Amino acid sequence: MQPFDALSLKAVLQEAKPLLLNKRVDKISQLGRDEILIGLRAKSGNINIFLSAHSTYARICLVQIPSSGDKANSNDKNIFERYQIKEKFKSQPKFGVILRKLLYAATLVGVEQLPGERVIDFVFSCVDEVGTTSLKVLSAELMGRHSNLIFWDKETRLILAASHVVTKEMSRRREILPKGIYERPPAPDKPNIFLVDKTILKEKIKALAAGVDGHDASDNATPPHSVTYEQWFLSTFSGLGKTLAEELVQSLKLSSRIEKFDPEELTESIWEKISDLQNISKFSPHMCKNYTTYTSLGWSKHDDWVEFSACNDMIEHYYRVLESKEQFSQLKERLFSEVRGERQKLEVRRAQAGEHAVNEEELSGLKTTGDLILAHLSSVKPGQEEILIDETDSKTKIKLNPLLSGVQNAQHYYRLYAKARARISSASTVLDEINSRLSFLDKIDSALKEAPGLSELYAVKETLMPKNPAAQQARSGDRKASPHNKKEQGANNKNSGKRRLLSLASQDGWKIYAGRNRHENSHLLSIANQYDIWLHVLGQSGAHVLIRVPSTKQDPPKTTLLEAAQIAARLSRVPAGAKVTVVYTQCRYVKSLDKNKIGQVRYENERTLLVDTAVAMPDLIKRLYS
Repeated sequence: MQPFDALSLKAVLQEAKPLLLNKRVDKISQLGRDEILIGLRAKSGNINIFLSAHSTYARICLVQIPSSGDKANSNDKNIFERYQIKEKFKSQPKFGVILRKLLYAATLVGVEQLPGERVIDFVFSCVDEVGTTSLKVLSAELMGRHSNLIFWDKETRLILAASHVVTKEMSRRREILPKGIYERPPAPDKPNIFLVDKTILKEKIKALAAGVDGHDASDNATPPHSVTYEQWFLSTFSGLGKTLAEELVQSLKLSSRIEKFDPEELTESIWEKISDLQNISKFSPHMCKNYTTYTSLGWSKHDDWVEFSACNDMIEHYYRVLESKEQFSQLKERLFSEVRGERQKLEVRRAQAGEHAVNEEELSGLKTTGDLILAHLSSVKPGQEEILIDETDSKTKIKLNPLLSGVQNAQHYYRLYAKARARISSASTVLDEINSRLSFLDKIDSALKEAPGLSELYAVKETLMPKNPAAQQARSGDRKASPHNKKEQGANNKNSGKRRLLSLASQDGWKIYAGRNRHENSHLLSIANQYDIWLHVLGQSGAHVLIRVPSTKQDPPKTTLLEAAQIAARLSRVPAGAKVTVVYTQCRYVKSLDKNKIGQVRYENERTLLVDTAVAMPDLIKRLYS
């Protein structure tokens, strides 16, 4: 890529200056942190000038922006989209606000480039609220990573605003702060090629010739640090870049490598080109088809170069296309990276889901074991650790819990069977979802590889990461909670994120919620009404359970209370088959302990229920496990 140099700036201003002078500012838009678009009123229509202080694509050029309804072709569409505000600022940037405040309806009275430098001053005549006229200057310094847009007062030289604030910690040589004094960038210690005279050129070539001839230091010769003429131009003069140096060498028809030469003859030939460069009045803009470089001079154009009618058009097209290519490449790589990352996560989840799956033989064995224990209850003695069952074909040894009765041991195996069956069902559902998502990512991968432009990539990005996932999920048919009960909606809907509570209906039709971890237990209180019933196992960690009480404030039926107590007991850490005490009270008597102690509460006015987990599970609990 060719950087925007002083010659390009001179070519752009030669075309733009007659169109800009004595025009009034109509509109100022800050497109990005370092980009300004200024609209000027003219009889022939508005004129837009674009100023960019980007570290790589810094430039100035006139822009002809089609209206939103006049995008006849893809190029018009690309131009229109490029010069819209592209950054979503949290608040209006102060730089753009100050420009709009002080420059609206101001007249552009001066456009001047510092001789041979990549610095240009736009001088505006402004009138304040009381009618006082003053001159304000917008200086564009287009110097690579030091590029900046600085707005300052002509009379006092006070800086009013800058696109990049530079403090002493950032630069020891030059500070750029509001209300500071504006100073020009430090001048290079080499003669500028656009200002050099023949005498200085002659001295430089004489020193070069002495170095090539190998004269000693007494002849004031300087050994050449440059091997090629391009390197010599770059190390000897300022104001030109690599591309212009190569173009000068090609136009002089010099061999690239420096060899012995006639100083007088070389001085005359180089001075002729430098003189043409300093006094050029007609430019010939050409651009290489592969966007590697361009020329404003036309001294070294080839057959594979495209000619432009104006330098402004060439500069605008060249840098806009390169920006678009880089943006396309970066966005494509970022999307590929996100797809790879999500694919890796899905593969890990698939492996984990596969580990939870239980084979059919092991599953049926758990149920068979429970059946065998029930069939041989008479053989089970208190404190027995195993039982040997003699069948027709074989003998089966079954391990027992000596603290449980025979019925309780059978129920233990039935619970293992129910949990294993639930794991199989859950793992199967998860695997189906993962395989579906992986298939979707394969399609995204193919779409990314085949995407021809930015618009297609943005479409893929919107598909992969929609701007409003919640809205898209709602549109896809997800069930919404009833809007008439916002607290109940908080327990059920997708906005609860990871704190989605278990929601069940009791035999009597009452709504029961249960938390499965400390975050859900804490969230349970936030959605509770003051007359709802709160339950928890006494002296044990486990689930908090909530019975939703209707607006009539009636007490829940005994069967609902017992079912909720069974849920609290079976979702706690008490031993299987044990008898536990469950406390319950109204939610208005339950308070969280501390923000740092998530899920821990204190309560009062409680009552107790004795729950036996060895009895057969209620239908509500069976539905929970299945």
